[in-house]
Amino acid sequence: MSLIEKWDRDGFSYLPASVDAINYAVLALSRTIPPISILGLVWQAAEAIDRKVERVSPELAAAIETAGYSHVLRRAAHRREHLDQIERGLPL
Repeated sequence: MSLIEKWDRDGFSYLPASVDAINYAVLALSRTIPPISILGLVWQAAEAIDRKVERVSPELAAAIETAGYSHVLRRAAHRREHLDQIERGLPL
């Protein structure tokens, strides 16, 4: 279940997480997957979350923004940064 789905079901609440710990775990797992496959997985995940964000209710969107987490609803810039990193790692 995505965080957006949890908030939609239970209401918005701040959930502290260690971004560095999450990124480290994903990095360790991603090293076992061929880079070209990772790129496909990233695109699939991006499209899935975009569809979820498009269906967020105005009330949930307002709660997310009021709490200072508007970046959750606008992931394109952050996503592009990671896709650029992945693409730089692929052999040409």
